[in-house]
Amino acid sequence: MIKVSPYLLISNENGEMFIENFLSKSKRRLDNNLLGMLKFCLSARTFDEAAEGFGKEYVEQCLNEKLLLFADKMHLYTNIHMVDIETVTSCNYKCAFCPVAYDERAGRDNRIMDMDLFKQITDKAVRHPSVREVSLHFYGEPTLDTFFCDRINIISGTRLRLHISTNASYLDAERLEALAQNKGSIQSLNINLPSIEESEYERLTSSGCFSGVMQNIESACLSGLPVKILVNGTKKELVRNLDAVKDYFAKYQNTEVIVNNTHDCCGLLKNEYKQELYLDTLIGCEQFIGNLTIGVSGEIIMCSNDYYKKTVIGNIADGEIIDIINSDAYIRMSKKIMNIEPPDEDFLCHKCWNASAYRYLLNMFNRTIKSL
Repeated sequence: MIKVSPYLLISNENGEMFIENFLSKSKRRLDNNLLGMLKFCLSARTFDEAAEGFGKEYVEQCLNEKLLLFADKMHLYTNIHMVDIETVTSCNYKCAFCPVAYDERAGRDNRIMDMDLFKQITDKAVRHPSVREVSLHFYGEPTLDTFFCDRINIISGTRLRLHISTNASYLDAERLEALAQNKGSIQSLNINLPSIEESEYERLTSSGCFSGVMQNIESACLSGLPVKILVNGTKKELVRNLDAVKDYFAKYQNTEVIVNNTHDCCGLLKNEYKQELYLDTLIGCEQFIGNLTIGVSGEIIMCSNDYYKKTVIGNIADGEIIDIINSDAYIRMSKKIMNIEPPDEDFLCHKCWNASAYRYLLNMFNRTIKSL
């Protein structure tokens, strides 16, 4: 049986409809033939049924492009394009919208990833053909890493593009120079800046280093690096802070100010960021099929929302990335995320904002295809 992929998104660009494919990381125009195929295969069909209406070659083309998937293998499809690497476990900030601020261990669990392990991860990422990007990202502050510059140099010697998420407090001249010298490998320098008003910034981050951070950010903007200023906050906080941040950085080229999706980290936050989410039925996750999250000791974590690393599904030392995603543990996890194997009531995805947003987009796709 074959069925429409659950990893499709529909968009309207200047009156023309397009299908964006999370699984293949591609986009194509929605013509009448494809629309008819998608409508027909919203419910599972046999290959012969689809071929009778649309031709064998076209059905095979849609399967090759992963617009259609085999229904009984839905949980086996992946396209790991990003590897998230936790190079440090500590953070010098206690942001109101981050679980670090409420974790009694924070500040005592101070580990740095071994360089041999880091090299092993990057080598395996390069060898996995679909991986195109790596990110120094989990809940630690990557610029606290004593090997930060060395890691940048290693990645710049590969085909991989690099994303860095930072609060910029330690983005000093040495670290910035290392980034600038390897500018061609930097995909984005993502900087957490919830406000440019000092008192508001300190309220939200409890950092005590506003002026130094602003100097570091301005230096980054002037360096020509692709800077993204991420503004976190509730709707009320964004109304207060977002426009001022946009206005302040409008003078810089290569600098983009965007709203970051601020959520309660799967129910961990109990303050004003609490979202009271609980999804009874799970239907998949585009983040799980596209990102591989690796902890400081090489552990494979279900996703970047798993702050306490409750769901570890292997270790990068177990083999190549293809071995990880073909492992029994990884496949069982995929079955739970797609509700093929019923997950426990406390399974992380039940309270996940990303899973909720993904379900909304999938429902919108199905409604739109049916209505056209």
